[in-house]
Amino acid sequence: MVQLAALLVLTTLSAPMDGEDAVARARGWLAKVGVRDKLLTTQLSHSPAKWLGAPKAWWVGFRSEKGRTWSLIMADDGTVLKMNSFPDRTPVAAGTNPAIAQDLLQRAAGKLPVRLSNCGGANARFASTHKGKPYFNLNPLWGVLISFDPAKGELLSYLRQTAVPEVHSEQPLVSEGVAKSKLVAWAKSNAKTNTVAGWLVEPWPGLRRYPRIELGYYRFRNAKKADLVYRAQVMQQAGTGEPFEQGPLPVYVDARTGALRDHDDPATGGKR
Repeated sequence: MVQLAALLVLTTLSAPMDGEDAVARARGWLAKVGVRDKLLTTQLSHSPAKWLGAPKAWWVGFRSEKGRTWSLIMADDGTVLKMNSFPDRTPVAAGTNPAIAQDLLQRAAGKLPVRLSNCGGANARFASTHKGKPYFNLNPLWGVLISFDPAKGELLSYLRQTAVPEVHSEQPLVSEGVAKSKLVAWAKSNAKTNTVAGWLVEPWPGLRRYPRIELGYYRFRNAKKADLVYRAQVMQQAGTGEPFEQGPLPVYVDARTGALRDHDDPATGGKR
């Protein structure tokens, strides 16, 4: 009898999610991330979402009495991969609001191996990490992108791609100082032809600009594994104000060999 009961429990836990379960989970997830509207189901289908890493996924749509709509893509295990609301009502918010962004991510996905990479106003990006080091790729995005309403504590859009590639190495053989000198030298040589390099090198009255050197992973095109690299994020500070990111230089220093390597994704500003 004990074995039979255990088998029944196991069967129940491993049973595939049906449409009714998908709608219930989608409603519950939206409630967790701050949606308080009364929702009417408008879409329910089960079809591929391979670009999100899901051979099959549930597509669930809702509409409120006020005409606002939500569209979710959810994996068969109940993991929400994508959500958009229309209109998203993304506010123009001052500051960076990292605490609100991190709270919403916790409510949306629990504890993930990610770290806050960029947060401005009502938008934030969390980069997937491997042993604490971030992945720099944006296409595919390895991490989570969100937009939110800081005043209401409500998630407005959500994109999750956290299945990361393996890495070649975990420890650098090149020092941060050596990498910095190579990246700054590249910026000086390319300041006239590259906008981000110009931001770093050319003086601007009242502004301080400097490189923040970051160690992380980038998977180059046609590679199966990600390489450990250094990059330079150009930071800007006005007076005693809070520094903010201008953007990274489109070149990396290989942390194993010290070689300069071009950012090679044309969809995100890299070389073809």
